[in-house]
Amino acid sequence: MGLRNYNVDNLIPLLMLIPHVIKDDDLRVLESIDALMIMMLSILMNNQHVGGKDVDKGIISSVRSTSIYYIVNDIIMNNLSQTRKPDIVVGNNSYLVGYSRLDNTLYVYMCRLCTKSCLMALIPVNFQCQLANELNKAVINMVR
Repeated sequence: MGLRNYNVDNLIPLLMLIPHVIKDDDLRVLESIDALMIMMLSILMNNQHVGGKDVDKGIISSVRSTSIYYIVNDIIMNNLSQTRKPDIVVGNNSYLVGYSRLDNTLYVYMCRLCTKSCLMALIPVNFQCQLANELNKAVINMVR
C-alpha cells in the first residue's frame, strides 16, 4: 500500500469502514489504493454518518489520519504522478490539487466543488471550471 513505516494496526479501522463507504457502483475504486484513500478522505471530511450508520468518531478520525498520511506521503514520494512532482499543492475540504509549472497543468487529486466530483484527473490550468476560480482566489490570498 505504500505506507512505509506506518503502524499497520491503524489500517484496521480503514478496512472496517470500506464496506460502509464503497457502494456497488464504486467498486472500481478498490482497484487503486490512491483512489481509495482520496475517496475515503473526501467522504469523511464532512460526514459523521457513513452509509446511513453512525460510525464511532475515533474510527473516522483514524481513517482520516491514515488517508491524509497516505496522500501526503504519495505526493512527496512522487507516486501519484510518475513523471513529475507538483511544484505546489493547494487544498481544503472541497479540493486537493497539485500544480506543475513545467507543463502548466493541475493534477486534481480530489474536487467536490461541482457535481462532477473529479478524482485523480490531469487538467490544463486554463480549464474553465469552478476549481480554477477557487484556486485563483486561494493563490491571491496566499500572496497578500
